[in-house]
Amino acid sequence: MGKIDNFSNTLFLQGELEKKISTQNQAVLAFFKRYPEESFTPLTVYRMEFERYGIPYTSVRRSITMLTNKGFLFKTGLMEKEMFGANNNLWKLNRQRVNVYSELM
Repeated sequence: MGKIDNFSNTLFLQGELEKKISTQNQAVLAFFKRYPEESFTPLTVYRMEFERYGIPYTSVRRSITMLTNKGFLFKTGLMEKEMFGANNNLWKLNRQRVNVYSELM
């Protein structure tokens, strides 16, 4: 499996934007590492950690998807009701892949 800062550059992004995406992925992973036994919906992650900084919700969802594709997170199969009564999947840190006490790289 690759590093967490790798991503599919389907929009041919370069420079600062690419670095920003890598930083966001690391920040999302750090959030899950702080709560290794908990599972969260993307909206909960966004509200608890990123909303106050003005980071778009879609960026948090993208990072969760990328970290899941790399094996750092996994979808639990459980769902939780959120906005408008919609069911949303829960994600959790893959502790077999990530040492909670290690550095992010």
